[in-house]
Amino acid sequence: MNHLAIIATHHKTGTVWMNRIFRRIAKALGVRFAAVRASIGLSPESAIVPSILFNDHSNFVKCGWLLEDPRCRIFHVIRDPRDVILSAAHYHRTAGESWLHKRKSAFRGLSYQEQLNGLPDDQSRYLFEMRNSAGRVITDMRQWRYGMPNTIECKYEDLIIDIELELFDKVLRHLGLLSDDPETCYAIVRNNSLFGELGKKEVRHVHSGQARQWQRLFNSELAVEFLALFGDVLIRLGYESDDSWVTRLPPWSEQDRAVEDIRIGQINTANSSFE
Repeated sequence: MNHLAIIATHHKTGTVWMNRIFRRIAKALGVRFAAVRASIGLSPESAIVPSILFNDHSNFVKCGWLLEDPRCRIFHVIRDPRDVILSAAHYHRTAGESWLHKRKSAFRGLSYQEQLNGLPDDQSRYLFEMRNSAGRVITDMRQWRYGMPNTIECKYEDLIIDIELELFDKVLRHLGLLSDDPETCYAIVRNNSLFGELGKKEVRHVHSGQARQWQRLFNSELAVEFLALFGDVLIRLGYESDDSWVTRLPPWSEQDRAVEDIRIGQINTANSSFE
């Protein structure tokens, strides 16, 4: 390996999963693994080749040179924005991340988590996420610099069904990680994915990780608000060819809300450690 392999994800797009895989690959190959923090950045002088660099918000404002440097190979992961909203809403209700517990004047002195949990139903929580944390993630995904020649772009939805590792093979080759010990890299991916060995174990705190959850949980009211906030983002990211998906969704009735609250309460007892 003679590159800086950069893993760029967004919140709830498989960040923990990718971190687990590439941290273990780095250890197995004896390669440096380091997090790139948006608030700190990274100087060219401190970049050690070879290294695996992980950026969990795809934010390179303070180290934009990484996107241009010929030594860099980038792997960028996105997810259907509608599922990002759902996943974030359930995760943020119980997660222990410090920012979720800071008091905010915008929420009348409540923390983000308190404000979220104080809402009357899941529809309200999904709307809240659209207008806050998940909304910022969706904006970031839209504003990413797509088409960079040193980058391989992947959708979370394709990665979670890559049982034969055909897509992961392309990713690992692009990053230059298969030159030394390919079988070890393949084994790490299998052993740390829900379609492989990890899926055979009892995995606590995993909400679902499935694709297209929005088809069961979105309704017409949420869809209309989504379009008002994010416009054609689904078309730009390749998840829809037009806006007709909105017309196929049912309205949100009181009975639906009650049933869904019960179902969600039964299957979501803790936060996700996979997405």
